[in-house]
Amino acid sequence: MDDLFSDAVRQVLAAQVCPAVVRQIEAGGTPAGLWQHIEAAGFADALVPEAQGGAALSLAEVYPVLELCGEYAVPVPLAETLLARAVLASAGVRARFQGMLDQMAASATGSANRIARLCLLAEPPTIDRSEITDKGSINQRAVLAHRAAIVEALHADTLPGTLKPAAR
Repeated sequence: MDDLFSDAVRQVLAAQVCPAVVRQIEAGGTPAGLWQHIEAAGFADALVPEAQGGAALSLAEVYPVLELCGEYAVPVPLAETLLARAVLASAGVRARFQGMLDQMAASATGSANRIARLCLLAEPPTIDRSEITDKGSINQRAVLAHRAAIVEALHADTLPGTLKPAAR
């Protein structure tokens, strides 16, 4: 591979994804360490526009990364996350959510039912981290604990790609 991005991905995968790691994660071990390396390098946001914190690469430029996921038997959904984040960052999806956010803001009767900021996450809450209860409810404490950096950036209004209701 001649491209810098896929070469960088190959280096991280070669250093982090060995058969022992794959077996450990597939046996129920946590993939958190591997995800931290992938997130820190920005690989999961490769298809996201630069204005939203991504690298703005094309699918053709990222395709070699998808091949590397197979080559290294990557035990985390990197390929799926790349594509999901690209879809969520697309203008049409963002416009649809912006419209819904504006509608809700227009009908809000007070601060208790008003949404101030919205971010679209490619990774849904997961029962594996107790973010969803066995009854299907959101466990706010677990979500805040596992996504503290996202919540902090959302409140500080520094999270790229954040949607806000239109001013009235």
